[in-house]
Amino acid sequence: MKRVILFSMAISSLLIIGCDKSQNSKSTQALIPEIVGTWQQSGAAKPTFRIDQSGNYYGFDMGGATWDINNEDRLRLGVYPDGHPSAYRYNRVYGNPGELVGVWKYAFPAPDKEIEEIHFRADGTYSSTIITSPDYPPQRAESYFGNYWLDGSNYSSEDFTRVVLTSNVSGDINTVISGQITHDMPYSPNNTGTLEILDMGKTLRINWDGDVFQYSKVP
Repeated sequence: MKRVILFSMAISSLLIIGCDKSQNSKSTQALIPEIVGTWQQSGAAKPTFRIDQSGNYYGFDMGGATWDINNEDRLRLGVYPDGHPSAYRYNRVYGNPGELVGVWKYAFPAPDKEIEEIHFRADGTYSSTIITSPDYPPQRAESYFGNYWLDGSNYSSEDFTRVVLTSNVSGDINTVISGQITHDMPYSPNNTGTLEILDMGKTLRINWDGDVFQYSKVP
């Protein structure tokens, strides 16, 4: 299933980190202050993810998405060629005609397989629930939420996807902070890897079973 709201291709490498901070070292389970902020993967054109002070991780879409509503009050949302008729797959449940704010329902690729219902609020937040039919195993219900922005016909969003815990953390901001991280994923098995924070907190490097990802902190 291809979700219409886009996520970064590197979203599986992104994180929220926590650990206790003492004067000279870091250990166990509180949030590392140096990880709070917005990070951009090396080579990416736009920021990749954001970590807030509560330890929640939000992944950004990579841009290029648009939105518009046709004369039947059906919504097109995502990356589609102009005028692509099959892109208008969201039907309004309620809301004012011509406005994105409201509740929309999307059935794909057939109504008896998967259904997404998405609620856009006037305060710039959204929530989405995807449900699969018992005839389309594995049956599941997944819920997502986040924030969205509109700039004319352009659409962008950030989506909450996980919480990450840390352990065996050592070092300090003046040298290298290193340790172990575990992704706590809501709808898939947890992942564990290692992290390093370098360059006075400006660089984050994550190793997932030999695959290394590097990020720069966005001022």
